[in-house]
Amino acid sequence: MKITAPFRNKAALATSNRVRLWSCALLFGALIGLLHVPETGLRSFRSWARSHRVTSHVTVLAIDDRSLAAIGQWPFPRSVHARLIDRLFELGARRVFYVVNFSSAQSPEEDRALANALRRHPDRVFLATRAVDGRDGALHMVRPLPGLASSAHLANVGYSISDDGSVSTLPYAYALEGERFDGIASILARQTRSKSSSFPVDTSIQLSSIPELSMSEVLSGHSDVRIQDRDILVGATSDQLQDIVLVHPYGRIPGTRLLALGAETLFEGDPRELGWLPALALAALVGFFSLSRRSRRDRIGLLALFAGVQPLVPLLLPTYLFMDVLPALAMLLFATAAEARNLLKDSLRERSTVNQMSGLLNLVALRQLGPQSDHRLVVARIHNFAEVNAALPPEDEKALTAQIASRLKLGMIGANLYHGDNGVFAWLAPDDKVVLGERLDALHALFRSPVTVSSQNVDLVVTFGLDGEDDRSVANRLGSALVAAAEAYAEGVRWREFDKAKLADAAWKLSLLSQLDTAIDEGDLWVAYQPKLDLVTRKLIGAEALVRWTHPEKGAISPIEFVAAAEQHNRIEKLTMHVLDRAVLACATINAHGISFSIAVNLSTRLLENRAIVDAVASTLADHRLDAAKLTLEITETATLTSATSLDVLAELRALGLRISIDDYGTGLSTLDYLKKIPASEIKIDRSFVHSMLSGGSDLLMVNSTIQLAHSLGHVVVAEGVESDEVLTRLTELQCDIAQGYRIGRPMTFQDLARRLLAERRRAA
Repeated sequence: MKITAPFRNKAALATSNRVRLWSCALLFGALIGLLHVPETGLRSFRSWARSHRVTSHVTVLAIDDRSLAAIGQWPFPRSVHARLIDRLFELGARRVFYVVNFSSAQSPEEDRALANALRRHPDRVFLATRAVDGRDGALHMVRPLPGLASSAHLANVGYSISDDGSVSTLPYAYALEGERFDGIASILARQTRSKSSSFPVDTSIQLSSIPELSMSEVLSGHSDVRIQDRDILVGATSDQLQDIVLVHPYGRIPGTRLLALGAETLFEGDPRELGWLPALALAALVGFFSLSRRSRRDRIGLLALFAGVQPLVPLLLPTYLFMDVLPALAMLLFATAAEARNLLKDSLRERSTVNQMSGLLNLVALRQLGPQSDHRLVVARIHNFAEVNAALPPEDEKALTAQIASRLKLGMIGANLYHGDNGVFAWLAPDDKVVLGERLDALHALFRSPVTVSSQNVDLVVTFGLDGEDDRSVANRLGSALVAAAEAYAEGVRWREFDKAKLADAAWKLSLLSQLDTAIDEGDLWVAYQPKLDLVTRKLIGAEALVRWTHPEKGAISPIEFVAAAEQHNRIEKLTMHVLDRAVLACATINAHGISFSIAVNLSTRLLENRAIVDAVASTLADHRLDAAKLTLEITETATLTSATSLDVLAELRALGLRISIDDYGTGLSTLDYLKKIPASEIKIDRSFVHSMLSGGSDLLMVNSTIQLAHSLGHVVVAEGVESDEVLTRLTELQCDIAQGYRIGRPMTFQDLARRLLAERRRAA
């Protein structure tokens, strides 16, 4: 029978982490249903350990294979049982108990023979009753025939089977149909109860200590039968009769032997099932006692010790007392494991917050501190620590660190010193900048003297950084102080305090790319157009599309800032496609009004690593119905174009019919072979050469030679950065094809460009 009952911890939950831990452990221990199988195994071990013989008061009279063979039929004729009863009392038996079903009739003669035998021995024979399931689904009591029951006492031979199919308890009595039927074991031991209840069977009793005779021996008049003043239990033991039950640890045994075991259990004392609560309560007391131990190691030792002893506690009890210990053991093991886990976490936490080289708290411990108001965070940075450390033997690193720490502590006013990696030390100082500055100056002067490690003088380069913004976390302030120390080193000063105004710039840079995406989506990013002049016809024949960003809060953002960031972080594609789409639309609109006009768009070489750019450009041209010949893609000369993929993609773009321009020519390392590889149709001379070409020197020669080289290759030449009439005139003399710059026009909106083109057409007309 399964012994399960929910355990609930009704005590108020304490605030202490340890008490909460034990509360969880108590609830865990309550799940004893999961422990039924291992508990059964543990009980079997205890039975083996306490195995003992008994001075038996009961003899089993077995209806065994030999008896079945001797009589030749089953059920036996009632006359055989009558003869057996007479023979047993003739041999001096005290009482006879039958574990045989006499509920069905045989012949009148047979039934009468048994009834007469029962009347010859009044009050000394007990016949079996058993509760069984009826056809209506209810329990019914199976009784002997009325003619037999009236001449004998009744005894219940039933038992309950647990979930695993075994039997571990027997009933004192069984109440059914308004009657109470005493159990056969309790009658044998003369320990009947007024109420229906059960008792555990002592399975440590050795079965061999209970005497057993074959029914055939008694009926044959065997002379060795000794049953004087003994109670006789008559029942089936043959496997053929299928009265077999599973009892741990014996295995499968006849039900008659189980009933004999039950009787012997009652003869030993008053058997009681204590359950799991006593052991659990004892374990809880040990657990709460362990909480009084300050050392976690002591608590673990105490819990582990009692967990080891706990399974042995039932061995100290009398054999008729039974206790379950696995819930308590599970609770103790759970609590021990939890304490061990916390000990490990404490150890790892301690190791993670201590620098193993110096034994000082490290920067992890510093970052874990809460807000530190009225304190400045100071960082000392030994800038040549890595070089010095690399030059020293490994065993001298600890000595070097110790000397650095001892010097720093002179100016710390008793504060904790935190040791980071690569020569970084930090501490918190009272918020008095003047006094602190004097102390840092003194420390800096102290470090001018070399430290001595293994008789070797070592010069250290140190600067200090401060952060006085106590409204931020220590972790954030640590980063600011490190930046300030680096600035002090770069500026050649002793110490520097972090400027909080830089926080806004830092926050802006961290969010620049995400804000750039938002600007594209919300229209804050727009395209400006700088016109280009044909130096032969003196007409505007095109423009370069230049991206501009007007931030709602910061105003105009320099393209140098956000274009470079987008390219470095592989976010240039969305920006490029936005500019390309706007520029192609603008060019298509102008051409639709009868004005021949081309547009140039800068293309990052990063996009040339994937041929998807070819499809994207072709799709944009098709969407806006612009002739590909009106589009020029500008590739910066300083960008490296050596991979086969980049050159293939350029060739595919050129095959669309558009033009390829080499931008900023002269600033890179172009060779004639490089120019021949790139399928360019245009070379754009960098503004730095154009701007200073009239100042003499090599710039004019550079511009002239580039024009001649480009024309020899069949390329168009564009000069950018034209800002004066003199430069424009000289470029015309050098037979430059196109000019671009402030002299031609500043970058403008599409509306301004359209008005200028229309005005030029009216003048021409």
